[in-house]
Amino acid sequence: MPHYLLYCLIPLFAMFFISCEQNNGQLSGFTSPENDSVLIAHIKEPLLTLVDLETNEIQKEIELPFVISDMVYLEHLDTFVIAGQDQTDLFYYDKNIGSFESLVSLEEGINHLYYIPETMELYASNSLYNTLYRILYCDDDTGNIQVEQVDTGEHPGSLTYSRDLDQLFLANVYDHQIEVFDRQSLQQLDAFHVLDRPNGLLVVDNQLFIGGHGTGGDLNREVHIASLPDQEEQKQIETGLMPVFFEYNPSKNHVLVMNHGSHTISQIDLNRMQITAEQDVSFNPYFSSQYQDDYLITTLDGHELIRVDKNTLDLNHSIPVRPGPHSMIILEGTNP
Repeated sequence: MPHYLLYCLIPLFAMFFISCEQNNGQLSGFTSPENDSVLIAHIKEPLLTLVDLETNEIQKEIELPFVISDMVYLEHLDTFVIAGQDQTDLFYYDKNIGSFESLVSLEEGINHLYYIPETMELYASNSLYNTLYRILYCDDDTGNIQVEQVDTGEHPGSLTYSRDLDQLFLANVYDHQIEVFDRQSLQQLDAFHVLDRPNGLLVVDNQLFIGGHGTGGDLNREVHIASLPDQEEQKQIETGLMPVFFEYNPSKNHVLVMNHGSHTISQIDLNRMQITAEQDVSFNPYFSSQYQDDYLITTLDGHELIRVDKNTLDLNHSIPVRPGPHSMIILEGTNP
């Protein structure tokens, strides 16, 4: 049963702010970039890095009071939200005053954020307390925030959403289960096992792509593909050691796979259900985004932002950054 926390008492933009400025974490001088840029969160340092995508040069490094565990862009607020595993609050960036402000207070242990633009809902997985939170506006025209939470399996992480089924799929790493929730009620509908230590989920049409680590004696090398809504495994495609992140390219009907154990990326053509391109990259690719004709890839232990061609996966550019680059968001430039 979901639990409802009554945060509706405090309007979003009138709440008592806990600013990172008080901890020397203000983004001094950070404004909308002139050129299209990518903002990168680091998981090994309390740092954000801004890279200009026109020049492929670092424009700014921003020190923060804590290490970011995940970061997402909220379209309906035109801002981004960050979480830290040792922080109780989620923070959003207030462009008017140039600092992060408290969005809502939860519990420490947030390791994954997921945003659904159509419903304007933000989800947060808590691997310390085995909880999934949903953060949304109260439906009363006040701009207030409501938080709902539901208990999960052990160590929840990756989350994805099926629009056709209106269902959420959550990977629980340590009990080796994928949980299925009704989005509207947050009621658990099912839980099933595909592989040990699942990590990395993606829904494309009526298929659920599942990655993960496997166990120490039997490390996983396959992307597991289950049909929806019955969750029956239909196919396995060997991509590389420990595939943990997926990026869907709808224009080509391709899925990009990050294989963080073999330090490779693979491209699956969904029309043929086979690999059409592969590429070695620097150590531990773990996150991807898309910009024009490129995939942008961060490598946790290679300490790089990499740009590869969407069709061939050929390397176009690599940009050294400080240790542990992880999640990222694209920022549109102000230049016409």
